[in-house]
Amino acid sequence: METRFIVDDLAVVSTSEFKALTRVNNSVWTCEHDGSLAIRSRSGQIDRRVGDHLEDLACAILKRFQHVWVGYTSGILRVFHAENLFLAASSLEGHSPGPIAQLATGGPFVFSSSGVPGVFEVLQWDAAEYTLLQRFEAPRIVGEHGVRCLACWGRWLYCGLESGAIHVFDAHKHVRARTMKGHTGSVRALVVVGQALWSAAEDATVRVWDAASGSGLDTLHRHKGPVISLAHVGDFVLSASTDRSIVVWEQTSFKFVRTLLGHTGAVHAMAF
Repeated sequence: METRFIVDDLAVVSTSEFKALTRVNNSVWTCEHDGSLAIRSRSGQIDRRVGDHLEDLACAILKRFQHVWVGYTSGILRVFHAENLFLAASSLEGHSPGPIAQLATGGPFVFSSSGVPGVFEVLQWDAAEYTLLQRFEAPRIVGEHGVRCLACWGRWLYCGLESGAIHVFDAHKHVRARTMKGHTGSVRALVVVGQALWSAAEDATVRVWDAASGSGLDTLHRHKGPVISLAHVGDFVLSASTDRSIVVWEQTSFKFVRTLLGHTGAVHAMAF
């Protein structure tokens, strides 16, 4: 089910039907639960499917300028032109076999993480040349390896882990700078808003951190289930949960604004 809300005069598309989505020009690209990659119109109808001949299942998606990066359950990445839908890169290899958890972009780079449980695997790609540049390595701490989400801010790369911790890497030097701890459940979503990093986790909380120092600023309680998606929309941050709700927060004061209801299932992704 796709639902549209108006927040700060912006239309927000949220979904309990798709695994991932991104807004591309006047359409929405979606990773469907059957593994297909679809392009939907503003009405929500499927205009066409992309890459059906690839016999692979799409599970992560990112728009970067006029290209769409897609991660598949095989561990392969592919890059499509947003306009003509041609493949700019047909098979980027580097990940171990298994689903891609998330894609993120920062500067001239794209970052991808493996979704294999218990495996820390984050790769850095040249976004223009589609070449693998670097593998990030985590400290060998039992239970803290699996990566569920990524976010970039300047030179910093944030990796949300299954353990509830967040590793922070210097993406230029490729070394870990710090680890932020506070969540008691798997970190499912990250977004940087201004100077603050927002994180959402399966412990039903949203936490706000100083993006530079890593110090905790606030812990937000409104959801009754795991929080699995975040979106920055205008002056607000939206958090979405398996409890079927979307909560709107004020981005600077972190105050609760309102709860958006309408979904009949867990809200997996949002775009605007």
